Amino acid sequence: NKTLKALLTGNIRIECDGIPFFFRNVPLKKLKNWLLVESSLLFKPERPWGWPTHLQVEPTNLCNLECPLCPVTEGLRRPKGHMDLDLFKKFIVEVGVYAFLIILWDWGEPFLNPAVYEMISYAREKGIKLVSSTNGHVFAKAENARKVVKSGLDSLIFAVDGITQETYESYRKRGDLDTLIQGIRNVVNAKRSSGQETPLINFRFIPMRHNEHELPMLKDFAKSLGVDVLTIKTLNPHCEF
Repeated sequence: NKTLKALLTGNIRIECDGIPFFFRNVPLKKLKNWLLVESSLLFKPERPWGWPTHLQVEPTNLCNLECPLCPVTEGLRRPKGHMDLDLFKKFIVEVGVYAFLIILWDWGEPFLNPAVYEMISYAREKGIKLVSSTNGHVFAKAENARKVVKSGLDSLIFAVDGITQETYESYRKRGDLDTLIQGIRNVVNAKRSSGQETPLINFRFIPMRHNEHELPMLKDFAKSLGVDVLTIKTLNPHCEF
């Protein structure tokens, strides 16, 4: 029984996007809240019994690409800009004692926010694990690759969606595959040089009509870059209510 084991050991295993994350010696306050949330999922009360254990934070809603189905390209109905570091810290102080995991992106390219590496480090100091996603272009600059490894980020998804420039730019408008590949290699090299186990480097591919013919070649392509995992995901278009 997962709940009983967690109570006895203080250790919890949580999956996010198919990737397992392990938490050891969980503080009692966070453990109690997790039990309340798990119970809420089982009994479905009118209002949840606990605070959220998984959070999603958008460091920025700006992007350097123009993907056709993204609301950043289409035009957001809210102001554009970066999240302030002090606001992020205040948020972590208020809810961090309950949170296990932060999904650090929404519609923008999170690593355009110059404070994002400090955000990651601050949340990690509070015992929170973080997963983020990137189009990879910022990591063509080796310094940024070193920063993201040093920050303590737990998992980094590289959104690729094409292994030739022709297929890649069909959806990732204004994107350059060579720049992305250099970004991946830089993070892989920075991780190896540091001797750290993180971030888990996730090569992410979304099959669409224009790129599905590349699926048989993905495994060898991803392996040649030295990434940790290859994941394939369905397209997730947004909708407004």
